[in-house]
Amino acid sequence: MDLVEGALRSGLGHVDGQTEALLHITHARAYAATNENPSAARALLAAEDALLRDDGPQPSCSRVSGPAAGTVASYTARTLTDLADHIGTEQQHRDALTRWDLEKYKRVHALTHADLGDRLAA
Repeated sequence: MDLVEGALRSGLGHVDGQTEALLHITHARAYAATNENPSAARALLAAEDALLRDDGPQPSCSRVSGPAAGTVASYTARTLTDLADHIGTEQQHRDALTRWDLEKYKRVHALTHADLGDRLAA
């Protein structure tokens, strides 16, 4: 938790919206993992808000895991799974499928389909 909070403190006001969204979604995952559900929900909303900012392209340093929109949708689904929001989880997995380029990220598509199937079965 200290690591992601330090990254957020350092980054806020200095990074583009897409990179900030990645920091917030990581914060949300950490909160969910420690059962701090209201804080996780707030961090999810902060990630969505940051993702909507139109302040330039995502820099290469934050594109390591792919486009921010796809990463945020995938991690939001995982966070909502931890929060037992099954409907939200399904919606986010479906959203993630539309945010990842099928040709460039075939493996991610396959894994997202598997995650979606697991959630539907649950």
